[in-house]
Formats: sequence, C-alpha cells, structure tokens
Amino acid sequence: MTATTRLITALAAAALLFGACSNDDPDDPTDTAAADDTAAFVDTSVGEDTGTPADTSAGGDTDGGAVEAGAQVAFSIHNATGQQCIDLAEMTAKDDTSGYYDLLVSKSGAGPVILLGADVEAINLGHDRAFDEVDELPADGYAPDEGGDLVIGKSWRTGGAGRTGFTMSNDVYAIKRPDGTYAKAQVLSAKAGVITVVCYYQPDGTRSVATADSL
Repeated sequence: MTATTRLITALAAAALLFGACSNDDPDDPTDTAAADDTAAFVDTSVGEDTGTPADTSAGGDTDGGAVEAGAQVAFSIHNATGQQCIDLAEMTAKDDTSGYYDLLVSKSGAGPVILLGADVEAINLGHDRAFDEVDELPADGYAPDEGGDLVIGKSWRTGGAGRTGFTMSNDVYAIKRPDGTYAKAQVLSAKAGVITVVCYYQPDGTRSVATADSL
C-alpha cells in the first residue's frame, strides 16, 4: 500500500468515527422532556400556592358583631291622661295604655313616677356602673310592682322640681318581660313634663345588653 492510499484510508476512518459520535440537539427527546418537566413543576406549584385561605380568614374577621347604642325615648305627661307608656320591643312612647306595655310614666302630686306593666319585673342596679357599662343583666332577683312598693317609682330622681328640672340618680334598671326577654333603662332627664329615658331591648332571650355611645 502506497503512502497516498494509507492517508486516504485513515481520513475515511476518522470521518466515520466523527459521524457516529455527533447528535442533532434540537431533535433530542431528552431535552424536550426536561423542558416539559420544568414547565409543569413551575405552573403547578405556583397555582397551588396562590389559593384563597388567607382571603377567607380575612373575610371572616370583617364580619364581627357591631355594638349598638341604646335608644333615647321622650315621654310627655302633658296629655289628657297625664301618662304615657312604652313597649320596649317597639321603642315608642304612646298615649294608649289599654294594651301591653313595659313601663308607664305617670303624673303624680309629687312629680312623675315610673310603673311596671303587668307581669313585668325589674331590678334597680344602682349607679355604680354607667348605662353602657352594664353588659349583662342578672339571672335572678327581679320583682314586680306590688301596691305602693315600686321597683322604679321615683328612685330615678334625687331632688329638684318639674319646672326647673329634676336631679337624676343615674340608677340603671334591669327589666324582665313576661316573654322571658330582657332590657335595661335609665332616666336621663325630666323637666317641664318631659321625661327622657335611654333603653336597650335584647330580643333573643339572652341577658346580654352590651351598648356603646348611648349617652
């Protein structure tokens, strides 16, 4: 074999070896699978991490119960009968005393008095706590008016006169209605035949009567 023949043979062998080792990368299925796996991992994990548990809890926090204020009701005894009453479930002073009522404000010779309705009971809680500080009423100790022994009567005033205004005792009263519901009340002022009372009625049968900004 001549030197030229040996050179040609060596070049041909090198070309065959190089072709066997080469690979076309764009068509390599291994690369494609790796790309697909990466995309699937990123999309799935991010989607799962951006769910709604935080939003749900925040929504629950904004649904807290609001504390209401008591209602101020003005009674006038400058009418034909000299008295007005209130059904605390309605929070409106009215002249007609023939139906159900919880409290009756009545004119008397020594100044207005407050009477309980039929089968209504109450407790004088005193004035150690302000109206809005009385959050829960007692479970027992309630009593009705019996003859001249009045639970509220004129205990809401300590002096003064109708024309110039009575001095308030600031006593708060717990009231139990015949249907088992509760309320609280306090007389705020009384002058010239107008008596203003702040009341709060709890219709659900519990003794919880929390209020705020009533006065």
